[in-house]
Amino acid sequence: MRGSVEILSSRLNLPESERRLLDILLRESDRLNKFVEDFLNFRPAARCCRQRVDVAGLLRDSVTLLLNNRR
Repeated sequence: MRGSVEILSSRLNLPESERRLLDILLRESDRLNKFVEDFLNFRPAARCCRQRVDVAGLLRDSVTLLLNNRR
């Protein structure tokens, strides 16, 4: 999936708003891949570790997705 999006992104001349959607798709694909890897490597005794999260970036991406979902 990620490879296909990268190919489309490099071949298409898209407006910035649509290119941003492809960027979000790539990031979410990476996040999903990490989730699956973590799930497959899950060990019950594993400790949770806290990480900083860019909440503003997540909100911007969410708004972009919601606005483009109305089309």
